[in-house]
Amino acid sequence: MISSEQIAEQIARVSDALAAPLRRLRGPWGQALVIVALAVVCLGLIARQKTTTPFAYLLLFVFTVGIILLRRDRAAAVLCVALLLWIDWYGLIKVNSVIPLTLLAVGFFLVARALEGRIYLRPREWVPWARLPRSWLWAVVLLLGVLAFAHSPARTDAAYYFLTVLCLAPLFWALGTQVARTTADLRALLNMLTVIGVIVALHSIVESAAHVFLFETPGHRADVFTHGFFTLVTGSTKVIRASSFLGNPDSDGPFLAVMACCALGLLVTARAWPARLLAAAETLTIVIALLFTYTAAAWIAFGCALVVFLALATHGLRRVYLFGGTAVAGLAGYAIFRTHFAALFEHAQGPNELSLRIQIWDTAVHLIRAHPLLGIGLGLGAPYERVAAPVARALRDQLDSHPHNVFLELAALAGIPLLLAFLAVLALTIRRVLLYYLRATWEERALFAAVLAAVTVLCVDGLADRTWTLPPIAAVGWLILSAAAAPALGASLARASGHAAGRVALPAPPLPSMTMSASGPGSADPLGAIRRFDERIPDDIHD
Repeated sequence: MISSEQIAEQIARVSDALAAPLRRLRGPWGQALVIVALAVVCLGLIARQKTTTPFAYLLLFVFTVGIILLRRDRAAAVLCVALLLWIDWYGLIKVNSVIPLTLLAVGFFLVARALEGRIYLRPREWVPWARLPRSWLWAVVLLLGVLAFAHSPARTDAAYYFLTVLCLAPLFWALGTQVARTTADLRALLNMLTVIGVIVALHSIVESAAHVFLFETPGHRADVFTHGFFTLVTGSTKVIRASSFLGNPDSDGPFLAVMACCALGLLVTARAWPARLLAAAETLTIVIALLFTYTAAAWIAFGCALVVFLALATHGLRRVYLFGGTAVAGLAGYAIFRTHFAALFEHAQGPNELSLRIQIWDTAVHLIRAHPLLGIGLGLGAPYERVAAPVARALRDQLDSHPHNVFLELAALAGIPLLLAFLAVLALTIRRVLLYYLRATWEERALFAAVLAAVTVLCVDGLADRTWTLPPIAAVGWLILSAAAAPALGASLARASGHAAGRVALPAPPLPSMTMSASGPGSADPLGAIRRFDERIPDDIHD
């Protein structure tokens, strides 16, 4: 009879045999090319099918297994973001499925990753599963979300909101904790995500400057037609606000602002001049695209993020140089794009911009007062308008399809307890990132500063629109935030700082008369103090 150990050994041999040809490629870029080619083939085969859903599930499973065979965790995470943005959100390829493909992809990956060390790979090749700190808070969020779903007026819209907002957030949070174990991993993750940001930025520039929307779908054209193609008229000038694959300029703006923060982190941490030039070009492209969205809230959030980044990324003269360089670049950009900035300022100072927001917030606040525990039920759009319309009419307020405030949205739809649990997860994760920032060296701190700046964008822009509840933006936010707060990353920083402290403060050999014990203060072992120091460093920083 074959034992379980023999079965596991056979599975390991098969997986090694399948992955061996791909691992012989030169470096990660060759393997990344194979991954992209495999993704293109899978999407092409899906597009040729009349009934896409079963075939898409099959190819998705095969693709996920291929990623795991290559052990490219960061590539898998970034591809999940791309799948969410271009397939589930934008609908570049129509897949008739109630369950988002991204939800299944992340689920497949996390389950396989958790079982990897037992049934999939050999122990010598196994990277341990990183624990999920404070995961019970996400369980509370999901439980309260289920209760809100139970009394939702429209079950289809409520199911979509529950799956794409409340379920994807903890999954991407868990995914981020597995993909970053060193600061090099975090840098690589930000580098890959910035590539997606550059693609969206170039698409936005072409859309606004040339009035051409590449890869347009019938659904997107019908949606922008109802909004007048997001045309902004300022005096005698008429411009097109870029919406790109996000579908709305107010969503495209914060997405690009988050990507700009990631690019800034790469720019400051780059050592070689080619890498610096590439990061500078990426940053410039994304910031120009952000201007073409003409989104005032995104620019205000990006300005706050710049203050956070410049204060945390560097110190001493480098901080002065960075402040000066940013000021010079800003003045040069204003001189070159003066008409575009004038249109942005005129749009921001519109007579109804702030007053309409205040009325929409007032309606949401009254809904929260009427339903403080479980909210009015999940779902935006028509379900929200049906419930909020009587309140808006009684208050003579303007009504929109959502509250235009991410925190009011969560409290109005699912209740104040869910909002508090959500804020607790966010605050504890940010606290962990700050602790890791203090432990890192100055060369590494710019990466954590970039993540904190991106979170600043999401929180500040979330006061005026959807960020943490918009799936493509929230996925990027939770992915980079949890990656920067990963326990394995904290453990590596603790070991590095402990070894550095040990090398700096190497104890002198004690006198023979001072020797008390093999491990005491006067031990003859000069490395005893270093060992005791290492033992006091926890595997992870306490919450």
